[in-house]
Amino acid sequence: MLFRSRATGLDLSHVDGHLNVHLHPVALDVLADLAGEIRIPALRLTRDPVLPALRGDPTSVARKCFEGAAFRTLSRRAQSRLRGRGVVFADRLLGLHRSGRCDERWMLDAIGRLGPGTTELYVHPAEEHTPFLEELMPGYRHREELEIGRAHV
Repeated sequence: MLFRSRATGLDLSHVDGHLNVHLHPVALDVLADLAGEIRIPALRLTRDPVLPALRGDPTSVARKCFEGAAFRTLSRRAQSRLRGRGVVFADRLLGLHRSGRCDERWMLDAIGRLGPGTTELYVHPAEEHTPFLEELMPGYRHREELEIGRAHV
């Protein structure tokens, strides 16, 4: 995909991957080796704090704790591997643990927790929820996330 986008002549804006596959050590090592050649300006570090997420939605505790620990470790490694290569990262990410279910209450809470620096909101807005999206992301509320973003940006 990186090389197809490069062939268009368009500049790459950032790197992230479906299910955060870009943080897998093998994929990340390839990205680190190619960072200068393909000019990666930014990369997603998937570091969503678990405790605030659990306060807002106390379901799936084990999954959220595992994801939080795994992605924190993978993100630390990615940041270390890409340090000094001109790649920037958001200071924080919010929404991983509510993926596809970011409602207005969550969004207002997230906005209230914004601190200095750059925060990436991990949401999946879309104009419509197609059968393809339902198969890929069952139960996600794409249109609702889009409308919430429009109302509060």
